[in-house]
Amino acid sequence: MLEEMREPTPRGRATWYPSSVKALLDRAERMGIGTQGASSASLGNGDQVGSRSAAGR
Repeated sequence: MLEEMREPTPRGRATWYPSSVKALLDRAERMGIGTQGASSASLGNGDQVGSRSAAGR
């Protein structure tokens, strides 16, 4: 989805990897910024992100 929006990675590249997205979501969670609305299916990371964020709610 980020690539479709032409949103660059933090380092300015065009290709987003699931680990990069997960790292940013984890960082936002630690900062107290909610990740509501982010679905694991749209992240392409399967159950890993979905099960983790659901457990924290």
